[in-house]
Parts: sequence; C-alpha cells; structure tokens
Amino acid sequence: MASLRDYAPPSRAVRYEGGYTSYLEVLDSERTLLNAEVTVAQAEAEHRNALVGAYRALAADGSTSLMRSPRRRPESACAASRSG
Repeated sequence: MASLRDYAPPSRAVRYEGGYTSYLEVLDSERTLLNAEVTVAQAEAEHRNALVGAYRALAADGSTSLMRSPRRRPESACAASRSG
C-alpha cells in the first residue's frame, strides 16, 4: 500500500494548492485511502489466520511428518518381531 501513498499525496497537494479542489475533497480522498489500507490490512490478517488454521489442522491430524522423513524400523527388528 506504500505505492498508493507515494502517488496520492503529491497529486492532492498539487490540486489543492493550484486551486483545482477544495480542502474537503483532499480530506475525503485521504479518508478513502485510509479505508483502502484498512481493508488490505484486514485481508492480510485473514490470510495469515487461515494459514495458522491450516498448520494447526495438519498438526492435529498427525501429518507433521511432512517436514521429516518417516522413521523405518531396521530389518532385524522387523524379523525379530515376526519370529517371536
């Protein structure tokens, strides 16, 4: 959202100082920009919360082995358990 702030203030200032727009319009455009930034922040928070939920679901499912290879019992242990 920094890119909007980079472009928006100079154009508002130029329009206001040039007499093309009123200060009320400048304030209204700043309010609109702030609302857009809040919406983006909320969407990013929802996205991060969804990721956390997905990781928690994987952990509860026992699928945490995705990050490491599964352990295998040595062949001797398998043979001993079958013969016993």
